[in-house]
Amino acid sequence: MNITELAAAADKLRENEPLVHCITNYVTATDTANILLSAGASPIMADDPAESAEITSAADTLTINLGTISQSRIEAMINSIAAANAKQIPVVLDPVGVNASQLRRDAVSRILASGRVTIVRGNRSELSTLAGIASPSHGVDAAEGGISAENISRKAAERLGCICVLTGAVDVVTDGKRMVRVYNGDPMLKKITGAGCMTSALTAAYAAVAEPFSAAVLGTDNPRFARQLIRYTSQFAKGRDPFDEEVASEVFAGLDAQQAQDLMDKLRSPETALVEGEGRQFVTVSFEMLRLGFWISNFGNWDFVTRQGEGAALSILPQAVAYNLDKGEVLLDDSATPIRPASISVFEETGVTRRDYIQQWFDSHPRATAAQRQEFLSGRRNVHFFFNRITDEKLAMDANLYNSLMVRLLVGNPQDPAISPYFKLVYDNVFCRIYEVL
Repeated sequence: MNITELAAAADKLRENEPLVHCITNYVTATDTANILLSAGASPIMADDPAESAEITSAADTLTINLGTISQSRIEAMINSIAAANAKQIPVVLDPVGVNASQLRRDAVSRILASGRVTIVRGNRSELSTLAGIASPSHGVDAAEGGISAENISRKAAERLGCICVLTGAVDVVTDGKRMVRVYNGDPMLKKITGAGCMTSALTAAYAAVAEPFSAAVLGTDNPRFARQLIRYTSQFAKGRDPFDEEVASEVFAGLDAQQAQDLMDKLRSPETALVEGEGRQFVTVSFEMLRLGFWISNFGNWDFVTRQGEGAALSILPQAVAYNLDKGEVLLDDSATPIRPASISVFEETGVTRRDYIQQWFDSHPRATAAQRQEFLSGRRNVHFFFNRITDEKLAMDANLYNSLMVRLLVGNPQDPAISPYFKLVYDNVFCRIYEVL
């Protein structure tokens, strides 16, 4: 998720004012309610089993917190998860102190077995326990260990089958396949109580107005899914272009919106075996296609149920531009201050020069502290520039479009192990590439 999406989600939260049902602990209930109100959401605290399901049925999202656990609260949580699943709203679980007692471990087991949880938010010790990794603890605070936060959160996500958020010096968000790191940690957070509880509640609020992850063919960042979709569609092509509109209509013929979405999710799943297609398929990517990036990404992450997609940010720059590849700076002719972008790609007849400044810095500073990483990232804009020296076209795009398969196939390394098992480069003239689908 890039900064543009984050800003849009914040605006949408304030606009929609989602009702957040919180079954939380009494130590931080007031703080949790206040932070939701300050963000634009509307909290409701209700933990009696007699009414919890009814309250959840009227809410937009549910967050459950084990901080001050009791048998009645466990029953309320289980009742509310059933109601949330029936209404298909997000459920965020905060397994506070799950590593501290058998009662808490049993409670989490019952909660997870009772229904679908969308997101689990915890500290290192809590997610280590859920991931099946031994982690000593003194109460509910995080214990430091030798296993990386990335490995803990990924294993927890794979084991639980949901998105996991490990908060700490560096927050890690993952669904087991993709991962985002947020460098917002502060040592002062350990000096107050309830920071995690408030984070879980905010996570639930944002889950009510924003999709956790989305992707599809040229708009996807998942080469395997793109390959699956193309090969599956080829079964209906019968010699026609798999991307032909008539072929697409036949693929989804007779399916309602939910069935169509289920088909896409099945093709996206890494557990689905590779699909056998008919004939040979090829994918063409070109510089000209970049100008259609908004629409390609919009329909690339289309949700058949909500009938909505979210286009990536793309700007075609009309003004003159000067850039310095070595310094990683771009200066627009109507500005006196240079932009320090995440990357610059320059297309010339002799080839493409691509500089990914963030990746270069992280590769050359493997032992950088969180403060050093934050300082570096604060000086870089999350924007990627593409310059065509032949046509004098100048484009700026966000990270979503930059990380899409379309851009990766055009300017990336064809031997990238994430791409090469599914796509084979057969033609390259710098401005256009053709891949065979394997």
